[in-house]
Amino acid sequence: QQQQQQQQQQQQQQQHEMMMQQQQLYTQQQLQQLQLQQQHLYEQQYYGQPPHYGQQQFQQRPGHLQGQAVSYTPGPPPAPAAGTQRSGRPGAADPFSSLLH
Repeated sequence: QQQQQQQQQQQQQQQHEMMMQQQQLYTQQQLQQLQLQQQHLYEQQYYGQPPHYGQQQFQQRPGHLQGQAVSYTPGPPPAPAAGTQRSGRPGAADPFSSLLH
């Protein structure tokens, strides 16, 4: 009878471990989903209302999961801001001025 009791205890412990493992897996999946949702939210904030480009471009992006794969290059807009800062100073002081000319 003692032996049987021991076996039962072991089985219970195994079951408990399995449950814990399953719980861990589930939370990991939830985390991944949360991360994806957050990424999507971030992308919406980042790409949502771009001042320089029409909004249509962004609504046509294929699915938010592929957001990174889509080659979206926000090229020119940052440049003018930098240019206006530079033009205030003499060109020689700016290491990048040689690249512009």
